[in-house]
Amino acid sequence: MQSTSDLLEEMKKVQRGSEVLWNGRKHTQTVTSVSENSFEVEGNRGGRYRFFLTGTEAPYLTNLNSGRDYDVEEFFHIR
Repeated sequence: MQSTSDLLEEMKKVQRGSEVLWNGRKHTQTVTSVSENSFEVEGNRGGRYRFFLTGTEAPYLTNLNSGRDYDVEEFFHIR
């Protein structure tokens, strides 16, 4: 498992159009929008996720389809 600082460093690298992997995903997914403290990813099967880099629970993500929050335990900026 990556440390919180390693996770945040990887997450800070993303730009719109970046390809990322997280929490055991095997196929890259595309970053569709980036703001100062978060970014949004669209999954291969219609899933939409917002990743948060700040706050007491950071880093975490919200599944925008279900509204559920998840811890980010693994994150890789591929390109």
